[in-house]
Amino acid sequence: MFSSLRTRLLTSYLLLLIVTLGGILLAFFVTTSNQPSPVEPTYQRLLALARGINLTDLILDFATQRGQRPQLSDPNIEVALLDNFAETRNVRVMVMVFARERNIVAYDSARNFEPQQDINLRRADYRPNTSGIILPENTDLIFGQFNDQDGDWLFSGVEDTTRNFGNQSRLRTAILVADMRPQQSLQSALGEFNQSLIVPLLQAGAVGLVIAVGMAYWISRTIAKPLQAAGRAATAVAEGDLNQAVPVSGPQEVRSVAEAFNTMSAEVRLTQQSQRDFMANVSHDLKTPLTSIQGYSQAIMEGATRDPLNAATIIHDEASRMTRMVDNLTDLARMEAGQLQMTMTPLNIGDLTTNVARNLTVNAQSKGVQLQVNVPALPPINGDGDRLVQVLNNLISNALKFTPAGGVVRVIARAVEDGVKISVADTGIGIPEKDLSRIFERFYQVDKVRPPERGTGLGLAITHEIVGAHGGTISVSSREEIGTTFTIWLPTLNARRSKMSTMTRPRVSLDEK
Repeated sequence: MFSSLRTRLLTSYLLLLIVTLGGILLAFFVTTSNQPSPVEPTYQRLLALARGINLTDLILDFATQRGQRPQLSDPNIEVALLDNFAETRNVRVMVMVFARERNIVAYDSARNFEPQQDINLRRADYRPNTSGIILPENTDLIFGQFNDQDGDWLFSGVEDTTRNFGNQSRLRTAILVADMRPQQSLQSALGEFNQSLIVPLLQAGAVGLVIAVGMAYWISRTIAKPLQAAGRAATAVAEGDLNQAVPVSGPQEVRSVAEAFNTMSAEVRLTQQSQRDFMANVSHDLKTPLTSIQGYSQAIMEGATRDPLNAATIIHDEASRMTRMVDNLTDLARMEAGQLQMTMTPLNIGDLTTNVARNLTVNAQSKGVQLQVNVPALPPINGDGDRLVQVLNNLISNALKFTPAGGVVRVIARAVEDGVKISVADTGIGIPEKDLSRIFERFYQVDKVRPPERGTGLGLAITHEIVGAHGGTISVSSREEIGTTFTIWLPTLNARRSKMSTMTRPRVSLDEK
């Protein structure tokens, strides 16, 4: 149903808009239905009802003589009048007497307060529009609220403001019309919504719809377009066209996808190129010994060779060379699969390095190259001696191979923090800078530095795997026509034991003794 990204984005924005508007409505109904209604409409209604009472006569009748408190008795005609008024208007009528800080009830149509009882009457600072309202002389409007056992009440009324009667101070009298303070109901909230909010809400929804469509179109251009380009490029790569790159554009997340795809495409091209190089190298390296084996074996069978022993020796040497190449491939495959067993024991890496260099001294002398060894006493490490000999032999042999006569190969070892560092430096032809990042890739060879007896490009790849299996690192630096330096770092015995629990390189299984 929602097949395209543009449709999904538009649908998402519409749903978000609907949910937002729904949340606003729900919050409106919840807050308004639980809140008291405004008091002003109630004050106005009660004031209008109070105008139906003959306030002037009632105030004069209830006023006391010279400082005495007013009282209402049942036979009094004003009581019946007020009771009838309260009953027919469905309101509450009260007569109050204000004496200094006291609010004294003289009459209560609800009979919730006894005569002469004090109540807490809270006046409100509310001044209505009094146009058209004629008040008796020396009277004023009052508004406020009070509480009793029935709840919260609002009142409007008229107060006698005459404070002196002759030379005597008199009490002030007021007639109040009261009603329960109304609560906002859901029905009233819906009515208010229908009257004032439905049209703006529909307008907001229409505007939101237009914005959602516009944003979906804009985002489809900034997100969908580069993603579609990446999808097309991925399809092309799957079909065999590796020369693919997508433009890096759009939001940061989309840019990251494009950059990751371009990196992946470049790595795939490099890997494929390495495999092609490997096939070419292996084909060449296998063709030469196979040709020799075939030629000499045929000569032996035909009796054409004068020295069958020499021919058999050549066949044996070429077969041994092929065997070594197959062994290297097998070792590398097993290392990458984590299936190669290593026997880890405490080793004196200084003595191991010195012995390997000493064994290669004859090779150095035959090439006219100085082999300098500077290896002091070093802390022990935990490792497989045969595999480390393979590493050192490979690095030193390569240095001798690519260093011309008169050059120097230096093997230097020293203790560093938590490990030992071994450097093999030569003054040979060097490695081009463009090849340094790939020098440890399997099958990779530098065409410029190949000697007549070239290898298969597996030695440094195997060296890298062995060093990594020991928890160490190997790096290379080189400048053409100046020389190359390979540096190995291996953890010491104590440092390796402390880090074994945090190692995350399960490339080669290790047997420790």
